[in-house]
Amino acid sequence: MATLYCIKVTQLPKGINSEKLAAMFMMPQHNINIPNNQEGPNYYAWVNGFLNESSATQFVKKWNHFKIGSGKITCKMVNKNSKEQCSRHPSMPRASGNGADPSNRENQTFISSTDSKRQRSLDPTSKS
Repeated sequence: MATLYCIKVTQLPKGINSEKLAAMFMMPQHNINIPNNQEGPNYYAWVNGFLNESSATQFVKKWNHFKIGSGKITCKMVNKNSKEQCSRHPSMPRASGNGADPSNRENQTFISSTDSKRQRSLDPTSKS
């Protein structure tokens, strides 16, 4: 499981990369996926790794309509059951540890695929 909650960030300036977004959002670069095959005016990215709905909602509140260049980005939480892609690009490296949560840097962490497996193995109610 790559993520529990994800955000689709749209209206990005063409040519922005995951390194720049990671610096702006103050989060690990591996939690950002910018699909390579984009055409047209609506350049977008996925932001992954939120532990809970509250963290994802805080991220949307903080960054929705944030001005980048001459435009404003749009952030929308995507239902985890959605058929839209919320996972990292297969060529992106996986997390080996936790980084800071962009919506609440002091108190919350991101979940990596490794941590997810660890959590399930420690949870007696888990059906993994």
